[in-house]
Amino acid sequence: MTQGTWVISLPTGPAAWGLGLLVLVTAVSVYAAWRRLGRRSPARWLLVAVLNIGAALALAAWLAPPQRLASADATVTLLTEGAPTTAERPSGSVFALPGVGIEPGMTRLALAAQLPLRQPGLGHLVVEGHGLDADEWAQLPASVGIDFEPPALEGLVEPAWPRRLFIGEPLGVTGRYHADSPDAVATVTLLDPAGTRVAESSVRAGAAFSLSAVPRATGLYSYRLELHRGDRVIDHAPVNVEVTGGKPVRIGVLQSAPSFETRHLQQWAGGHGSTLSIDTTISRDRRLDQGINRDAGARLSPSWLAELDLLVMDGRRWASLDAGQRDGLESAVADGLGLLLLADDDFEPGTLFARYSLAREAEPRESAHPLVPGFQGDIALPLLGRRLVANDSHTLTADEQGQELEAWHGHGLGRVAISVLRERHRWRTAGRDDLYTAYWGHVLGTLARPDDRGRLAPPSPDSLARPSLVHHICRQTPQATDNTALDIAGRLRVAPVAGGQAIESTLAFNPATGPLGCIAFWPQSSGWHRVDWIAPGTDEPIPQGHEYVHAEDEWRTAGRWARQQATFRRMDHSEPAQVSDPNTARVPLAPDGPWWLFLFCAAALWVERKQDDDQSMAEGRSRGV
Repeated sequence: MTQGTWVISLPTGPAAWGLGLLVLVTAVSVYAAWRRLGRRSPARWLLVAVLNIGAALALAAWLAPPQRLASADATVTLLTEGAPTTAERPSGSVFALPGVGIEPGMTRLALAAQLPLRQPGLGHLVVEGHGLDADEWAQLPASVGIDFEPPALEGLVEPAWPRRLFIGEPLGVTGRYHADSPDAVATVTLLDPAGTRVAESSVRAGAAFSLSAVPRATGLYSYRLELHRGDRVIDHAPVNVEVTGGKPVRIGVLQSAPSFETRHLQQWAGGHGSTLSIDTTISRDRRLDQGINRDAGARLSPSWLAELDLLVMDGRRWASLDAGQRDGLESAVADGLGLLLLADDDFEPGTLFARYSLAREAEPRESAHPLVPGFQGDIALPLLGRRLVANDSHTLTADEQGQELEAWHGHGLGRVAISVLRERHRWRTAGRDDLYTAYWGHVLGTLARPDDRGRLAPPSPDSLARPSLVHHICRQTPQATDNTALDIAGRLRVAPVAGGQAIESTLAFNPATGPLGCIAFWPQSSGWHRVDWIAPGTDEPIPQGHEYVHAEDEWRTAGRWARQQATFRRMDHSEPAQVSDPNTARVPLAPDGPWWLFLFCAAALWVERKQDDDQSMAEGRSRGV
């Protein structure tokens, strides 16, 4: 096919059924007109038939628009954010997206997706500025050739940090320093909400950085990341995080003798509002029961275990349990209880720990530097003197050499862990309460009984929600013992904390993700947004948490860098045109022509039918007279 040829593609689906119905109705209309006019006025019938067929063709052009093969080698320049307003450009049409200055002769586009409609013969695209993101490129033809030379960029890119933390968890911020000069060196600094420097690191262009801090209380925090050389700040951006207290954790301890470990644990847990039940063996016939933030009376019974979120036990106490007690403990773990075993020389695997063993070594390691998430292993802790051998399990804590010090596995709804670490209280006595808190926060977050209340799922650590762009908010619903959701309905209400219009949307569930319900949210303003859950059949909002929406001028360098990379990826994956003539493109017929044709035919048919009815009425009156 050559340029100028008209092409008609038959539709499919509902449009095909509509086209078939149109042919049937047109045939019936022409036949009915023949019966009405064929014998007494064949010329008038022919006129009516032509008008009916003309109206049908107009409707068919809407259902299956004809397309004309036109030249597809037009060069178009697209100005994106960061493009120079005045520059010499190749011949061809120039289009500008919002946020870019416009000059005479340029055409403003509201969206990049409008470009193929404004320029159907698009064959080559020159992109100026920082480019388009992946979603915008998905709306443009894959066969378009692309030229792209982005402007210079320097600053913080590829940021990632957890948007929601429990009290005691460290805030870890990662990213990369990008600069055009590979020899550039800068300093990245993390400032707390009061403006105090809490972490700092030197970084070379192209290298990654990692900084951390531990929020001291619950609330909404806005840390600040700065990149500077000398006294000049090159880039800066907010690091917003919500710190929640969660429900108080219920911890139980079964130990064969009093220990400093337990004493420091009870001080720490009590200070954070958690409850602690301690059952200590004093002698063969004597036991000591202690309660922190609760009454004493710890007993290894199904009812006591059902009250706990985490049970900590030493190896000797585990070895002293009889078969019935071990069966009861195994059932409690299967129902959701977390179990941490502090291994010692009396360790016996049993059913729960069958996948673990403690290997003797010719030269046992006496200490190690455990790596706690968000911290460097700068303080050594004693080890048991036996190497932990774990099969088909997950690492809970490792050292700087990658050797497992603690491992865990799932058992029913609960989790079981074993540790060869000793004397964790050394962190506290060395003045590192932050490290001690981060460790137990990590252990509780991994092992403790799952929360039986619904909660917001954490957003992706590298996502940046922005106004007018779709953002998904998901809620993890509680699960029953058969792993199904207990309350898979309800709505989420999202409202700006600073005031403004709230939106409500019903949670949608995907069978592949189980009890995870999500809504699509298009924020209209930046800043913190409060998220509430509304249960089915009620209007009572239940607070769930907060989401932060970044303003356009926040993390600007990271946004520009992401668009540049998306544009380069599109250049690498552009496909050749799939038409027979690579220099042609199909241009659809403008809808104005079929519309005016249909309007003319319909009006003419109405006038003809009215005249025919008037003539029939006149003839009837004359016969009656």
